[in-house]
Amino acid sequence: MDDLILKYLQGKCSDQEKESLFDWVEQQDENKKHFRQMRQLWDLNHLAATPAESDKTEAAYSEVSSRIFEKGKERSNRFISVVLKYAAVAAVCFGISWYFWQSRQKTSGVVWQNVEVPVGQRVKLTLADGSLVWLNSKSKFSFPAGFSAASRMVKLNGEAYFEVAHNKRQPFIVQTAHAAVTVKGTRFNLYAYENEENVETTLLEGKVTFAENGAGKQSKDLEPHQQLIYNASKGDLKVWVNVKDQDVISWVSGVYFFNDVTIRDMIARLTHYYDVDVMVMDSTILDYTCIGKFRLDESLEDVLQVISTTKPFKYKIEGKRVIISSKKITKN
Repeated sequence: MDDLILKYLQGKCSDQEKESLFDWVEQQDENKKHFRQMRQLWDLNHLAATPAESDKTEAAYSEVSSRIFEKGKERSNRFISVVLKYAAVAAVCFGISWYFWQSRQKTSGVVWQNVEVPVGQRVKLTLADGSLVWLNSKSKFSFPAGFSAASRMVKLNGEAYFEVAHNKRQPFIVQTAHAAVTVKGTRFNLYAYENEENVETTLLEGKVTFAENGAGKQSKDLEPHQQLIYNASKGDLKVWVNVKDQDVISWVSGVYFFNDVTIRDMIARLTHYYDVDVMVMDSTILDYTCIGKFRLDESLEDVLQVISTTKPFKYKIEGKRVIISSKKITKN
């Protein structure tokens, strides 16, 4: 079965072989455990994004491999040697934790892989067609084990940056709770958490078509350096031009960049990055705009402290809850 697992990780399995493998995985908990361990070894082989992270990667690799060696030493040793020789990038996790949750489900004969990114983490994936996807904190992403001949459909609840492999005969479609974005080969960022009204699409290169869900839907083609903001509750669709691309995708490099955004929008992002509930005592605060640049490793307290020095509000952090209220301005 290890040979079939390796073939699957390399993206070379036929549909029949995938079904055979997934049926085997579902038969016993021990099979699930073995598949998960082998997948972790595969991922760990590509973990280190920079030389500075290599020590952490080696330690994690040793820990997982030593556990697998406790049972089936000969089988695991052969698998690992093959993985190290032939592995292609499957997933890279950035930050402190290298683990992310992955599961599968079958819908209408299609086997879907599901990825959920932990709070404060980012994940990079390579899809079967060679497209690259970076997922931000608390994002959920679903993609088929293999794309159909007609299209390349994926599903997103969260934020992702895409570098889509060009294929004009096989459109790449990102389905979200409120809209869909269709491309053939391009680079773009999509912010689409299903519990938020706004969907933001920013095009860096190529061309995309944005279309809201439902009958009589609006659609709009975007050109490079344009950003479309769609409000699902109002049905409003606005396009901004001459957008600074690097400001939008700075999160991929571990930087938050707020460039003249409202406190309302800033709070929405901070809830995803830090997994907190924010209570605003004075609604007028939400319309203030702010500018700031922060790194992922900075605490929520650091971020709020910097912003509150330039805006008339104060904050209080109580565990997972943040209370923001007006700050009286003293006149000289």
